[in-house]
Amino acid sequence: MSALIFYIFLIFIIVTISKANKAGKKSNYDKQYQELQKRYDQKRASQVQTLSAQPSQKTVSPRQEIKQSGHGVKQAGQAVKQPGQGTKSTVQKTSTTEYLQKKARMDQIEHAKEKREEMKRVNQKYGGNEVGGRYLLGDPIPRGMKIKYCPYCGAENLVPDHYYSGKDCYFCRTELK
Repeated sequence: MSALIFYIFLIFIIVTISKANKAGKKSNYDKQYQELQKRYDQKRASQVQTLSAQPSQKTVSPRQEIKQSGHGVKQAGQAVKQPGQGTKSTVQKTSTTEYLQKKARMDQIEHAKEKREEMKRVNQKYGGNEVGGRYLLGDPIPRGMKIKYCPYCGAENLVPDHYYSGKDCYFCRTELK
């Protein structure tokens, strides 16, 4: 019995010491993290200030800059002046958010174009008819629709009540009659 009490007491002391060590390490890690966070915030703030301090200018290629400024053209009694000497570059980089928005718009346009081409191929391949809706067993039949069975595969297609012809089976693309 006394051995059991001794082991419980020993475990209690070890756990207390380990918690104290972890708490000390954690505070040290917290200090390092806070210092890194401050450095990052300062660096980010300086970048934002430099970007906001620059006036917005149109993007000009280096060749256009040379033509506009007249640098690089040798006149009588003058030395050739290079574009990087004594002039600031007028090329302005776009921000990340502007770039991402532009990229998203381009991707959206490209996706819509691909979708139209795919639908054109499907319609040409299968006679240009619309495809009937898929009916799943147990689903209620929507108002204004009825079930039409495919004569080839037997699939259940949802078609309008006033249906006569011009739809294909959703599964095998056979014309529904």
